[in-house]
Amino acid sequence: MKISEGDLATLVAETWAPSVGLEVSIVDPPDDDEVPFVGFVELTGAWNGKVAVEASEDFLRDLAVIMFGVPSDEVSDEDRLDALGELSNVMAGNVKLFAGGDCEMSLPTKGRKAPHDPSLPELGFSVGGHLARLRVVSDT
Repeated sequence: MKISEGDLATLVAETWAPSVGLEVSIVDPPDDDEVPFVGFVELTGAWNGKVAVEASEDFLRDLAVIMFGVPSDEVSDEDRLDALGELSNVMAGNVKLFAGGDCEMSLPTKGRKAPHDPSLPELGFSVGGHLARLRVVSDT
C-alpha cells in the first residue's frame, strides 16, 4: 500500500476536524505513555494490516462529550472507548481507499496497543489541545 505521512495529514484534517468540531494541528508523534488508549481496525484483502488511532484519556473524554452529548463529568470508560472505536472505524475506511483493491474491514478493537513498523507512516496531531497519533501497521 502506498500511503504517506502527508496522506495521513490530509485524512486527519478532512475527517477529524469536521467530525469533532475541534481545531486539529499536526505535531510530532507523542510518546506511548501520552496516548495510552488505542482503537484499531484490521484490513484484509488487497492489503493486510491495521489502522490504529491512539489517544489520551482527556481527548477521549472530550470526544465522547461531543459524540454522545454526555456531560464531561459523567463520561465513562465505555463512552471513551466507544468514541475511539467510532473514530478508528472512520479513519480505517478512509485509509482503505489507498489499499489499491478490495479490502474487508473488521469491527474496531479498543483498548490494546498495536505494534508499529517504523517503515510505515505515523502522524502525531493535537485535537483541541489533546495529543493523538494515527498509525498504519502492516501484517506482512
